[in-house]
Amino acid sequence: MKTELLHTFVADSRAVPAIDRLPDGTLVTGGADGHLRRWDPAHWIELSAVDAHGKGVRGVQVADGRIASVGGDRTLRVWTAVEGRPLYAITRRIDGRLAGGLLVGNSSRGRICVHDPQTGELVRRLPRLDDDIRCFTVLGEGVVAGAADGLVWMPTVGGRTRRWARTAAVVALDSDDAGACAVFEDGTVGAWSPTGDASWRVPADGALPQALRISPDGERVALSMAYQVRIFDRQTGRAVGTIKSRLKGLFGVVWSADGGRLYCGAGDGRVRVWSLG
Repeated sequence: MKTELLHTFVADSRAVPAIDRLPDGTLVTGGADGHLRRWDPAHWIELSAVDAHGKGVRGVQVADGRIASVGGDRTLRVWTAVEGRPLYAITRRIDGRLAGGLLVGNSSRGRICVHDPQTGELVRRLPRLDDDIRCFTVLGEGVVAGAADGLVWMPTVGGRTRRWARTAAVVALDSDDAGACAVFEDGTVGAWSPTGDASWRVPADGALPQALRISPDGERVALSMAYQVRIFDRQTGRAVGTIKSRLKGLFGVVWSADGGRLYCGAGDGRVRVWSLG
């Protein structure tokens, strides 16, 4: 796969640990300085900026016409996607996801909670796990949680919790209708079906995995690491491309709508844009 660095722009005064994209292509970045920013992807112009979290933004996710952000202040905040207007905030949350008409948050005490996405009110708490929850993703009628010793599927309504994989600690997760992908602290990356069957698991061949994202067509998986972004075939686990960087500290990554570009936030406060041939 041929790759080319198209553009680099400053998105934060310190670092850009979080990034996502609106359906119209507008980029949303979360910075270590605590600001949530929206960017015009055609001209790389800042459209708006809001001081979102007092101790830096750690995660950003766009879904259902809204933006969910989490910060070092252990607060989950939800904003309108177009105006960036604040809707509500939920305290004592260290992660959050909008998906399938649900707002799911991970409490600072390691328990996943389901909230009403319109109001933020608590609907239910899922069973507590013995292990700390490092990350999670919403899949179908449940949540795939990344714990200290592997993957666990937890239904949001009824049903039984199921252990998908008992292995190393999970670093990052992503999911779509075809299942979930995960990267582990032992340097491996893998894919699972919606029922928990392992499709493949291979070495990532890189140091310090940070984040991974499934492409919009579901065919590829991008994994950001210390000095590179690796791209894997979703069906086979075969590595199909590598983007190398001289900068140590590549963080969040997101695909363009057509899958032809990758946007990656970095530790120098910049966002890098690569084309994929």
